[in-house]
Amino acid sequence: MQGVTGLVYLAGLPFALASGVLPRTWGRMRKAPRTDEDWIVVLGCGYVIPDMLNARVDAAVETWRTKPDCKLILSGAETEFSDEPAYMAARCVSAGVPEQQLLRDGHGYTTKKTVENVARAGVKRALFVSSDYHIRRCVYQARRAGIDAVGLKVPRVKHRRRWLYWLREAAAMAKAVVSRYEQSPNASAPRLELQPESDVEFTQPLSFQPFGPIDMLEPWAYVGPEPAAAPAPGKQVRVLVLYPQLTANYGDRGNVLLLQRELEARGCDVRVEEHELGAALPDALYDAYLVGGAMPHERELIANDLRAGMAHHLAQAIDAGSVLLAVAGGLAALGDAGVLPVRTEPGDMEPAHAYAKLLVPGGEGELLAGYQIHAERYYLDNPRNALARTSAGYGNNGGDGTEGVCINNAYGTTLHGPVLMRSRWLLERLADDILKRRGESGVDNA
Repeated sequence: MQGVTGLVYLAGLPFALASGVLPRTWGRMRKAPRTDEDWIVVLGCGYVIPDMLNARVDAAVETWRTKPDCKLILSGAETEFSDEPAYMAARCVSAGVPEQQLLRDGHGYTTKKTVENVARAGVKRALFVSSDYHIRRCVYQARRAGIDAVGLKVPRVKHRRRWLYWLREAAAMAKAVVSRYEQSPNASAPRLELQPESDVEFTQPLSFQPFGPIDMLEPWAYVGPEPAAAPAPGKQVRVLVLYPQLTANYGDRGNVLLLQRELEARGCDVRVEEHELGAALPDALYDAYLVGGAMPHERELIANDLRAGMAHHLAQAIDAGSVLLAVAGGLAALGDAGVLPVRTEPGDMEPAHAYAKLLVPGGEGELLAGYQIHAERYYLDNPRNALARTSAGYGNNGGDGTEGVCINNAYGTTLHGPVLMRSRWLLERLADDILKRRGESGVDNA
């Protein structure tokens, strides 16, 4: 397969030479994470290979650490199913990047479109971050658009279909040769100003509405009710994030941020804590528990740790009305440990965008949307406990039409996205359940 990759790359080499790609990008490729630029542009890859997207984001974060005052532009596709820039933003935030340093471009469907958007925003000098097979064309197109661009090559990610990306890149290089005679991408487009966040009112950074034409690069932030001026007395809410170090692959940390912002908007003082492998069991129940997706090996580690005592704690919490949100691999681990009536079997399902209609009382027919990337098939002991009915994608198993699970205040789903970003009703339902529990349980969470 490496031989095929080499032949594919050689096939695209004449196009690169003929178009001036190599001369115009010579000496502009970096391997070490460093930057002198004020802007770092991270290009998405459509979730097709999550490890590849994660590698790009992680390389950008490591580079940002060398110059913490620079800003990151996260460019990818925003659709009705998911928001790739928000996925990247959640991973950045969980790695310690302040939210005010992040800007999102939800209309970076192609490399050319990303470059156009960045150029229209008035960025003149930037470091572009992408995979080794792609970065040279990206820098070439950015320089043609008038941006003084350099590129950071992200370390290679193994994938069985990687050679297809080299083949696609050869074709894309040929297309770049043809388009070199077209008008410069930013020659006729109106210039978009990037202004300080304090001077601009942004209306659609992390929205639940259908996306529209981009009018500027937007900071990544929660759009919902305005935050309360100050937390109301006695409204402290405790949230426990389970195994965050093992569940950081799919951007599900965004669910934590969204729930926190929703509760803060309702006047709550939200305290977010974390529970890792081997940690002591909590001495009191929390108001909410969240766990994200995990790879098979991490899922096994989580399940074993749950069986050591945390599973019993979670069962007690669910019985007491605490809210639980589990996603994909985290949901499977809870099933393995007997916390939720879910079992999995090996499967061969491919990544897919998906949406479903909620079955939760009071929210029947509301949208549940995201993307799926699990190969396993999920089965419920009782299909009546399904969270939603699949409309697109394959849901739990691609057969019975169910998606996720819902028992009391425990919700599980196979959808990433983060799922709460595209499922506004479910986000509000979780917040409602948390506040309702606090009013009825009498549990002291101070």
